[in-house]
Amino acid sequence: MKKIFIILVLSITLFSCKKNVNNPTTPSLSGIYIAGNENNIPKYWNNSVGKQLPLSPNMTFGLAKAIAIGNGNVYLAGEEGNNTISQKAVYWRNDTAYSLHSSGSLASSAYCIAIAGNDVYVGGDETAAGNTTGSTAKIWKNGIGISLTDGLKVASVQAITLAGADVYAAGYENVGSTISGRRPKYWKNGVAVSIGNNNEGWLNGIVVSGSDVYVTGYEVNASGVAVAKFWKNGVENILSSGPLNNYGLCLLVSGSDVYVGGYERPQNIFYKAKYWKNNAAGENILQATGSQDAIVSAGFINGTDVYFAGVVNTPTNVLYKARIWKNGVATDITDGTKLVEIGAIFVVQ
Repeated sequence: MKKIFIILVLSITLFSCKKNVNNPTTPSLSGIYIAGNENNIPKYWNNSVGKQLPLSPNMTFGLAKAIAIGNGNVYLAGEEGNNTISQKAVYWRNDTAYSLHSSGSLASSAYCIAIAGNDVYVGGDETAAGNTTGSTAKIWKNGIGISLTDGLKVASVQAITLAGADVYAAGYENVGSTISGRRPKYWKNGVAVSIGNNNEGWLNGIVVSGSDVYVTGYEVNASGVAVAKFWKNGVENILSSGPLNNYGLCLLVSGSDVYVGGYERPQNIFYKAKYWKNNAAGENILQATGSQDAIVSAGFINGTDVYFAGVVNTPTNVLYKARIWKNGVATDITDGTKLVEIGAIFVVQ
């Protein structure tokens, strides 16, 4: 399950959970939106009603990994491909797809999106043709790519947020050629800031509140266990402990409260969906191990309501179904008869 996050600014509540724009405006946007894919076709749901997104010519599958609402339009970011093309980064404005993929590149992916006025920012990565050792972490502004790394090592942008004229992107960059070489990192206006203890890990969410920069993700400890964390201005806050792997996948900030959504991954038993509020003592289990496989992949705060979105399955059903938790109360969006992944949630009320 890939993690995907969206970051936006609404009054004092902040969260992380395209090119040519000539489409007609979509009127009366309201309600709960979630983005993902169903049976490998990109899709979003508005108040549980699904809408399939178009694919570019000759593309046969796609994933919507991020969503934002702005200027009366629905914007999404993700990727598409076919049997001969592994993946191409794309974004959608309402019912139109716009490719972000550079001509001649081997592969590209988009994981996050943010809107400022008429400007559309998308974050992800791209691999040049013939490159077998690395990928370039990128931001696309209105479809124009901006490279954050040199492409010699694996790197990616997983989350993006805007604060005034500043553009922040969070993800990782390798120091070696294997996954254990990944190091958490964020960029402010293209300048890299390393996070953590120089251990394996990556960042999945970023929020800027005033002069404070919050990021979340995970870092592997000396025992080889993935530890969920968030950092405020570089100072770590450890959210999990013990022998089980835990991952922070989305980040919400409301006033002085910090929420991190994610999951715990025990060996040979079901994933456990959870979120943390402020610290390790604020752990809240959304779906218990042993009853269903469950993952929280996105979140949103609207007023006093806290939303998380993700997927669940059952011991007798290997197909995931989409689920929303509003203040801890679960609502299923799909029925589990099709394979579903969820990347983002956005609430307009």
